[in-house]
Amino acid sequence: MASGKMSGNSSAAVGTDAYPATGTHLRIGIACATEHRSIDISLETAGIGPDGRKRKWPVELFNLR
Repeated sequence: MASGKMSGNSSAAVGTDAYPATGTHLRIGIACATEHRSIDISLETAGIGPDGRKRKWPVELFNLR
């Protein structure tokens, strides 16, 4: 994909076999949890297609004790 152009089904969702993502955007959040000596971590993920379209996946939450 050196030319930046991609063949395939552009109506398909970004991040699928039919229309793979060319980039990702990740956001990690860390906060104190309500439980003593614990932290909460959230992970937000988005795939970016070659035409700039984004597809977001559900936020993942983790609690570290």
